[in-house]
Amino acid sequence: MPYQELIYCYHYEKTLLDPLEVRIEDIDRFTIEWEGHTDFSGDQPRLWVAAHWGASIPGVAFIAARRQKRISGIATAALKRETVPAGFRHHVLRRYRNLEKYFYGGHAYFHEESPREIVRAFRRKEDMIVIFDMPAINESAIYLPFFGAQRGFRAGALRHAQRNDYLIQPYWVDYLGRDRMRVWCGEPVRASERESVEKALQVLLHKIERQPCKWFIFEQLPFYPVRS
Repeated sequence: MPYQELIYCYHYEKTLLDPLEVRIEDIDRFTIEWEGHTDFSGDQPRLWVAAHWGASIPGVAFIAARRQKRISGIATAALKRETVPAGFRHHVLRRYRNLEKYFYGGHAYFHEESPREIVRAFRRKEDMIVIFDMPAINESAIYLPFFGAQRGFRAGALRHAQRNDYLIQPYWVDYLGRDRMRVWCGEPVRASERESVEKALQVLLHKIERQPCKWFIFEQLPFYPVRS
């Protein structure tokens, strides 16, 4: 995709996302096309893993509604810092509060502020969701091939899932227009099976590489640690 076209599509997707999240407050208005592994039965807890791609963040509401089980999210508090414009901070917090309506009693936890609450949620075997495609900031990283290099991603939630016998299930959500959504769910794999987990995560990364215009944090690409 030519660079100028990529930039145009990127800004279009980001502009579309905010009003779309408002519309998702009424999820019954949407027609959902489910793809992949959509059998959500079973009591084993799941860590749902997504990326900053398409409508995957607000689209967790569709996952929760189909699963009908308490689910909690792990977010970063970086967007709450004083250096971030106040209007945008309030917008982000309102977004998370709106999503919590569909969490069946679960919460959105900021991992910098609520590490103990996150640990307790995993120990309670709640379903959890994490948007994993942020650059790693410490030694707790998982390195995967991404845009031509082995790049480090944050792996804290994956470690918690491994300790507490979770299933890892990737998903993505794409807005098709006219209140239609496509929700794809990957095969759930045991968190203890490292090779299977890496393959599951790579499916999400390949999706980003194929359609980078829908990945709305691509400005973060220079900040991923790279392993030679």
